[in-house]
Order: sequence, then C-alpha cells, then structure tokens
Amino acid sequence: MQQLLPTFTIVFCSISLLVRVLWQRVRMRQTIHWKKHRKMAIQVLSISCVYLLLLLPYAIVYIVRSYTSLSSQLFTELFVSMGFANYFIPLIFPFVCALSLPELQKKVKDLLHLRQSQQIQPIATVQTRSHPAGNTRQT
Repeated sequence: MQQLLPTFTIVFCSISLLVRVLWQRVRMRQTIHWKKHRKMAIQVLSISCVYLLLLLPYAIVYIVRSYTSLSSQLFTELFVSMGFANYFIPLIFPFVCALSLPELQKKVKDLLHLRQSQQIQPIATVQTRSHPAGNTRQT
C-alpha cells in the first residue's frame, strides 16, 4: 500500500497540471499554441507513463494477493520480483526528462541518421555500347 498511493498521486497531479494549464488558456480565451506546451506535455505524460508502467503491475498483484484467497507461490514470486521495479524509476527518470529536450532529440536523430547512411546500397549502372553505325545506345 506504501507504493500505491504515491504512484497514483504522481500520475494524478501530473495530468492535472497539464489540464490546469490548458483550461487556464481556454478560460482566458487565448489560443492554445501546442508548440509552446509540447515540451511540458511530453514530459508530464512520459513521467506518468514511467510510473504507471513500472508500478501498476505491482499494484495489481498487491490488490489481488491482499483481497483474494489466492496466495499461491506464483503470486508471491510476482510480488517479490515486481517490487524491484521501484528501484528502476530513479535510473530511468533522467533519460525520460533528457529525451524531451529538443536539442537532444535532434542530436539523437542525427546520430541515428548517420548510422543509416553508412549502409551499403546498390547503385544502378548504365552501360553504353557502340553501334556499328556510330550511334551510341544506352541499355
């Protein structure tokens, strides 16, 4: 139960922050420029997704194990192994925040494009033959 409340609190507050900013724009009758809010939206949604993807399975197993009579060895093993997902969040969190930076996204795309351009690709060749009449033909 100690991990369920913080997980849902983080997700709820992150999404409510995004909704609050958008609602304030609508209330003030300002147009919503998605280019300005794109970075914030990507960061908020990616942070919420990291928390949900890593801690929601743990929460489901915890609820099933606590409120049902299914206390088999499988649920015990799942509960113990999914408990370690909590330790991966601080390790993944900097990468999630860094990938939302436009400068870094451009550098990563350039790096991936550089590797793709180094692949060997076939080239179409054009052969010319001389015709006995002196004309050249392309085949």
